[in-house]
Amino acid sequence: MPINPERLGKLQELGLTEYQARVYLTLLDLGNATASQIPALSRVPRTRIYVTMSQLHEKGLVNILPEKPIRYEPIPISDYLAKKVNEHKKDIEEMEGSIKSLSNEFSVMDRVEPEHKGRFEAIYGRRNFRDRLKEMCSRAEEEVLFVGTPKAPLRIVSALIPILEDLAKKKVKLRFIFPINTKSRDKLMELRKHAEVRHTETNPPIDWVVVDSKECLLSHPVPNDEDQFKGDDVSIWVDDLAMVNSRLTISRELWENGMDPMKSDPEVVMMNSAIRWLKLKTLKINRAPIAKFISTSIGSQIAKKFRAKERDALLREIAEYWMKSELGKIFVIKRKPITIAVENNIECQCKPDTGTPFCMFSENVLKTILDEKLGKEHVIKILKCKGIGDEKCEFEIKAK
Repeated sequence: MPINPERLGKLQELGLTEYQARVYLTLLDLGNATASQIPALSRVPRTRIYVTMSQLHEKGLVNILPEKPIRYEPIPISDYLAKKVNEHKKDIEEMEGSIKSLSNEFSVMDRVEPEHKGRFEAIYGRRNFRDRLKEMCSRAEEEVLFVGTPKAPLRIVSALIPILEDLAKKKVKLRFIFPINTKSRDKLMELRKHAEVRHTETNPPIDWVVVDSKECLLSHPVPNDEDQFKGDDVSIWVDDLAMVNSRLTISRELWENGMDPMKSDPEVVMMNSAIRWLKLKTLKINRAPIAKFISTSIGSQIAKKFRAKERDALLREIAEYWMKSELGKIFVIKRKPITIAVENNIECQCKPDTGTPFCMFSENVLKTILDEKLGKEHVIKILKCKGIGDEKCEFEIKAK
C-alpha cells in the first residue's frame, strides 16, 4: 500500500514520528526486510534506519530477527493498540484509586494570601519629609512609633501636635523615643500631653516612624540641626511588610530598653552621664581627679542602698545591684586575698587594647561603698582590664 499523508497522519496520531511511520509502513508492505532494503522505499535517510528500527522495537511495533544479516518484521498494529489500551486501562484504574487522596492533598484552600510586594519612594528635602510624616500620622488607626535623633523633637514636635491631639482622642497608641537633653526637654513636656515618651541612651543617626505596622518613613537629617523647614534631608518611604517589620522590631526593642525621663534611676543616670562627660576629648584637662571626685560621690550615694555590714554579704548585694543596673556581672574568683571579676564592665565594653586600664572609675566606686559600709579603709588593685588586653576586669581587695 502507498505511503501517503493520510496513513502517515494516522500513525503520527498514535505517537509515531514521521520517520517511524514511514519505516513501519514499508515493513508492512515487505513483510520483513534487512536495514539496507528500507531506505529506498521509505525515503528515510540510510543513517537514520538503525535508530528508527530500535525506536520501533521499543514501542512494540517491530521484531528483530537474529539472522545474518539482521532482519526486521512488523508487529500487527492491533497488537500494538491492544497493548496501549491495557496500559491506559491500568493508568485509569490507578488514577481512580487515588482520586480521594489526591483530592485531599490538592484541595482548594482559599486561605493563603499572595505575598505582598511593597513599594519604595525617595523623598528629598525636610519640608517634604515633614509633609509625608504628617500625612502618615493623620491616617494612623492603631499605633505611631517614632524614633529620632536628639534634635528630632525640636524639628518635628510643633508640626505634629495638632494631629497628635486628634489621634489621642481616637485612642491611637502614640510612642516617641529620643535621647532627651536639656534643649529638647520643653518639647518633651509638650509631647507628653498626647503621647508616651521614653529616653534612650542609644543615639540613633536617623529619624524614622512606623505607622500601624503597615508603612515606614526613614530620614537622614542633613544637617542634623533644629530647623523645622530648611534641610536637604534624604528620606525613604516604604510599605513593604518585610522592611516595615524589620524596622518595627528595632523600634520596639529600643522602646523596651528606654527609660521614662521623669522616673529614671538617679544613680544610674548620674553614672552614665559622668562617664559620658569623662569621654569627651574636647576637655583638655586632667580628668583623673574629676573622675575620682565623681566616682566617690556616686559610690557614697549607692552605698545607702545596701544593708549588709559583713564583706561577703555586701559583695553579693553589690553584684545584684550591678547586674540589675546593667553595669556588669560581678563574681568572686578568689578568697585570700579577696579577688572579684567584672564581666561586661560598663567602662570597658568595646574598648581597644591600649595598654592602659579603663576601670579606675568602677574601682573608686567599689572602694567607697566598701569603706562606708564596713567602716574601714580598703585598697583595690586592678589586676586585669580590657585596656591591657584581658577579656574581663579583675580587682584585688584588701582592708588596711
